Order: sequence, then C-alpha cells, then structure tokens
Amino acid sequence: KMLVVGRKGQSALGEKTRSFVFQRLRRFASSASRSESAAEPRFAPSGRKLIRPWPLTAKRHVPNHIPRPDFVTTGNVPPPQPLQQKTPEEVARMRRANALAAYVRRYVGTLVRPGITTDELDAAAHEMIVSFNAYPSALGYRGFPKALCASVNEAVCHGIPDTRPLEEGDLVKLDVLVYLDGFHGDCCGTFEVGQVDEDVRQLARVTRESLDHAISVCGEGVPFHAIGDAVSDVIEPYKYGNITAYSGHGIGRNIHELPFVLHYRNRVNHGKMKKSHTFTIEPMITMGSSDCGLLWGDEWTAVTVDNSIAAQFEECILINDDGKPEILTDPDKWEEYAKEQAM
Repeated sequence: KMLVVGRKGQSALGEKTRSFVFQRLRRFASSASRSESAAEPRFAPSGRKLIRPWPLTAKRHVPNHIPRPDFVTTGNVPPPQPLQQKTPEEVARMRRANALAAYVRRYVGTLVRPGITTDELDAAAHEMIVSFNAYPSALGYRGFPKALCASVNEAVCHGIPDTRPLEEGDLVKLDVLVYLDGFHGDCCGTFEVGQVDEDVRQLARVTRESLDHAISVCGEGVPFHAIGDAVSDVIEPYKYGNITAYSGHGIGRNIHELPFVLHYRNRVNHGKMKKSHTFTIEPMITMGSSDCGLLWGDEWTAVTVDNSIAAQFEECILINDDGKPEILTDPDKWEEYAKEQAM
C-alpha cells in the first residue's frame, strides 16, 4: 500500500512527502503504544472490545542463499518511479512472483481460526515463502519486522503480527509480499475468524465485489482514475467509508511504482493503462469513517479513527497482450509453475 497525501497533491513519496503524510496520519493519534499492557481492554461505542498491541517475537531468519531486494542490504528504499511496460520475460517473472504470493495467502488463510496468533500465521507465511527460495518482501522494508502484515478488525492495514490470539468474530486482513527472480508479488485477503456478525460478513463481501468490479473496468487505454469510480459505485449504496490515505500502486522490480491507484472518485491524471503494465488494486473499506491514523505509535499500524471495522482485498493486475486485465495473483498458477520446474 502506498501512502498518499489525500485528494489533493498526489506525488511521488520522497522523504519530505513521507514525513508530511505521517504527520497527517498522526493528527488522529492517541497515546497508545506497544508498551501498554495487552490486558487493558478498550471498547468501541458498540461494546466490541478494541484491538490492543501485544508483544512481538524475535525477527525470523532468512537463509543466506536467498536473494534479497536491494533495500534489505542497503537500507534505502528508492522513490517510486513511473510504471514501465514490461518485456515478455519480465511479465513471466511477475506471473511467478504474484502466483507465489497468492499461494501463500491461500494457505495462511486456511490456518485462520479462534486461538491462533497472527505471529503464528506470520511464521507459517515466512517458512513457506523461504521454502520456495523467495524472500518475504515486507521483512526489513523501512524497518518492518515481519513477513506478513496482519491487521485485525479496526486495524486497516500494516498491522505487525503479534502474540494476541484471534477471537471468534474477528476479521483479519493478511497482506503477503514476496520477492522472486528479481520481482515482487503483492496481494491481500480478508478472513473471518469463526462466526462473524452478518454486518461484518457483508462488509467483507462488498469489499471483494468492489475489487472485482474495479478489475472488470481495467483495460488498455482506460484511465487509472476509472478504478476509483468502479469501487465507489459498489460501496456507496452501503454508506461505507473508503480509506483515502492509502492506495494501490504500480509494481515490478520495486514494490511501489507510480502511478498511485486511487480507490475513491477522482480525476487525478495518472495516465492510462497500457499493455504489460502491472499494478495493484486494493480497496480498504470500513463500516464508518474514511480516515485512519497511526494510533499505536509503531509507525505502521493504521487504525480507523472511529474504531469501525475495515476489510481489504488486493490483487495484482496485468494488462495483457489482448488489452484485457489478467489477475496475476492466482494461486492455482503457482501449482502449474511448480510442476513445470519439477519436470
């Protein structure tokens, strides 16, 4: 997810812009931090217990033979560059990286149940990624300490997996990034923990429908701002909030490439889709406010300002040779690639 300034002044995220965006998010911040006791519950107006930070486990090891993205070794994340049309070989590598990310997402999603911790889900994702000689792209990105982003209930995105057991009725977003053969794969799914309330199930369903509709309007020559219209067409009848502080993005050799892919109605000129463009669409939809803030003091976890529950789905899209969209984050494709490599 790319941080964006808001409905005005979208631009590449240099350090000054990044600092400004953090200030924007912090304007909602409370005094919460990971030093607070996990045993001190807070409650939403509905009476639902809010998620609090729990302790973290140690950073997990990646075998030395696995290639790392440059930012892991240098500590420097380059500013987003304009999205380039990819060669057939680059597209083939993008297909493999994103299929693996989706394969991991599907597997980890099957583990979601009451009582499991998001740290345990992270461990499963980490081990699976490295078993395929891929690197978990989130690990070490601007200091992020885990392989998986796991965001529960009112946490919108970038939640750090911790030792809190998931509870019946929770809604957890699992964001998977992998680095394979020099390219990144990126996807996210929303998973129900046991039995959830019907209004929560509806939020997840409508969020997925908004993503599917956005994908359906993509194609060669389509302006990127059409994605925001498509998402909005689906969610507006439900009066849901649409997070504006984060966006989809181009993706390839770097996790984040331009353009910003905005999920709300806009007429920002981010150009038009071209053949062999690859980018993510990842609407973050809430039962309430469209605003979120870095409420936990960890510089990562974005939480709705009104503590309303959020859902998110993300796929990586390729504009194919026929000018139509292809979902690269297809887990079944990874099984095909694995069989080919084994032959």
